Amino acid sequence: MTENNEMEYIKPKITEDYQVLAALASTGAGFEALGGSSLMLTEPVENSVDSIIEANKKGLKIKGKIRILIDNKTEQVIIIDNGVGFTNPRHICERPFDSLKKYDPDLTGKFARGLQGFRSYCKRLIFITRRLEVPKEEVFGGKTGRTLKLEFTADRIEVGASVVPDNEFLQWTQGEFNHGAVAFYQEWKAGEFKKIRKDKLIRRIERHFGELIRKGQIEILVWEGEGVTPDQMPPAKDFYECQPRDYSGLTKIDIPNIEYVENGVKKGEIAFELYLTNRAKRDRESLPFLMYKDRPVGDAPIAEIGEFAETDVWNSSYLTGFIRADFCDINELRLALKPGPSRDFLYQQMENIEPLLRDIIKKHHRGLIDLKRSQEINMLVNKLQSFLKQKHIFDFKIAKEPGDLTLSEETDRVKVTSSTGTDIAYASSAQSGEPAIGLKPIKVQPQDNVGQGEEPDILQRQQESGGAGKGHAGNLTGGPDGCGQIVDTGGMGYKKNENGLNKSVPTQEKTLEGESSSATDRKVRKRKPRGFNISVQDDEFSDELSSFDPVNSTVIINSGHERYRKRDHPEDPANKELLSYISELYIWEICKLSGKSNPDMNVMDVFLKTKYEFFEAGGS
Repeated sequence: MTENNEMEYIKPKITEDYQVLAALASTGAGFEALGGSSLMLTEPVENSVDSIIEANKKGLKIKGKIRILIDNKTEQVIIIDNGVGFTNPRHICERPFDSLKKYDPDLTGKFARGLQGFRSYCKRLIFITRRLEVPKEEVFGGKTGRTLKLEFTADRIEVGASVVPDNEFLQWTQGEFNHGAVAFYQEWKAGEFKKIRKDKLIRRIERHFGELIRKGQIEILVWEGEGVTPDQMPPAKDFYECQPRDYSGLTKIDIPNIEYVENGVKKGEIAFELYLTNRAKRDRESLPFLMYKDRPVGDAPIAEIGEFAETDVWNSSYLTGFIRADFCDINELRLALKPGPSRDFLYQQMENIEPLLRDIIKKHHRGLIDLKRSQEINMLVNKLQSFLKQKHIFDFKIAKEPGDLTLSEETDRVKVTSSTGTDIAYASSAQSGEPAIGLKPIKVQPQDNVGQGEEPDILQRQQESGGAGKGHAGNLTGGPDGCGQIVDTGGMGYKKNENGLNKSVPTQEKTLEGESSSATDRKVRKRKPRGFNISVQDDEFSDELSSFDPVNSTVIINSGHERYRKRDHPEDPANKELLSYISELYIWEICKLSGKSNPDMNVMDVFLKTKYEFFEAGGS
């Protein structure tokens, strides 16, 4: 701006305590509008993470540990970390909006405002910090020392500071570490503590710090209960360990990274980590978000950014993941990216890929419809064959038998694919589906005198295939099986040892049909199909409703016929009307097949009677 010599420039003056207090409290107002207490409590965890990163840069090479305790009895939240501690507490207190972290590109918190957010929720915030090093000439109340207590009060601008005995900090760490900070959020304003929800806080933390957890840089444990003191800390088993978001069972969308160049110099790149979900998810936590230096930008998904709020792609229930853009600048509250050329470039590239994503999502949605219909038809086949066998219409075995699969059963060995599909010759891992037997790699060393039991790290020897050492006939394999224990006189077994032999343990899995194009080298064993299956094929030029293929022992339903199409609803691929129609045609084909071997059988009468009994019995 050009200076105007005729104009007087007036600087704002914040001279009164109430003005300073209002400025300090403004951060809390932002949290109130965007996320409440769970978002506010994410801030001290953010500070803990930055402190841990700083500790590693100083050469400690530690794994970050953060403990969050919600004490319903005393109505306080305690957060413990093993970072470097408060390295310059006087600066934090005297210059609350001037963060020393702003000069470190590896640290996310740069504006020193998150610390002040407590003022909207509780009246008192106390820190006890034990530092790796004490700043030169640092004195509080005439004393100096490694352990310091800082007390913030919501209605005062002054911060109480005093040197305290080291045990004030160490008593809360249970001997795990001897440096870091403990924060106590106390004296919550009316009704605010009761609004804290452990599950909501966990979801936010897992979303916000998931990538750092995935990389093994930090662990975050959360506990909620009644009454906690240094002498009565909850045992480790009572804590919940936060987990990164698991994308392993989802289908990744292959989009190449896009470089961002400014004045001929590469400043970074856009990395797309977007995935297709196996079912529609309506919650905002699953929608895609922007990622800045391993942490989400703000609390909102892309769908809630103004420029993309009306876009169907970013609001799709089948799309999840994140877009990484470390070359952008983040705003003072870390709630959004700063406007500028870098953000404009990012947003333009996101708009450019929308048509591609829209097409992929539509195809994926159609595939899920076909998959759901296929799964429903498989269950229908089981039901139909069981019913027809009971009625002695036709003597065939059920296509898929219920129950767990054992190693002694006759099975097919099929390749595992990374995505679900409709190809029965392949299998994809799933939370539910058909049983299968897989192999889990493990390292062990031989161990004498092992018998049946539940001793940790002790495994029995699998004497025979299918038998797991329990008496079934088969070929000697010598691999480890289920849990065992060391006894006085037992057989040869194994003990887990990371430096031992490479072996494999049979494991029970659940699988769906796979997609051949995404086949991997891993294999599992599945039951061989039995009985007569149903295949849906489109032949709009045929008047036949259905037919029977004797080569593949399959009833073929003509999905191109007008009668089928009238019952085919895209949003309800396995609706009752369609399944009833398929059931009727299946019964008709089996009755016809049965009539060929029984000339005295009146096929039409048997069909009508059987169909009536099946539907009366609630078969469809």
